[in-house]
Amino acid sequence: MSNTWKVYFDYRKGSGRRLRSAYSDTQTVELGPWLDDEKNKQSIYDQRLFYVIKPNAEQVVKFGIAGTRGKDGAWGRLHQYINEYGYTSDLNRCLGVQLLYLDGNQYSKTVDLTSSLVFKKELACKRYFRSD
Repeated sequence: MSNTWKVYFDYRKGSGRRLRSAYSDTQTVELGPWLDDEKNKQSIYDQRLFYVIKPNAEQVVKFGIAGTRGKDGAWGRLHQYINEYGYTSDLNRCLGVQLLYLDGNQYSKTVDLTSSLVFKKELACKRYFRSD
């Protein structure tokens, strides 16, 4: 079992620079088709992930933890957003979810969720965005 941290997707990768705003010059992908890709599905199997997404219908960025119990839990958590927001279509561009960032490491049942690197990353984001 590897505990290597892996970045699965980063919207900043295409631009070659770190942007403060998730709304300008981004190279996002739609979450639904990304999750439907078998290669991506296999790569996130039994992983504990930190994700950042933006629903097309809302002007808000959401982040959280996926895969708190291993196996296909990460895919299941991310797919809940597809169930809620659907797939983008030409007829309704308000549908769908954009994937901004996804990273994580191998799930381990011996590592408590609150001790995991993913949890610490999410907690740091919560503290940052809630502070003045």
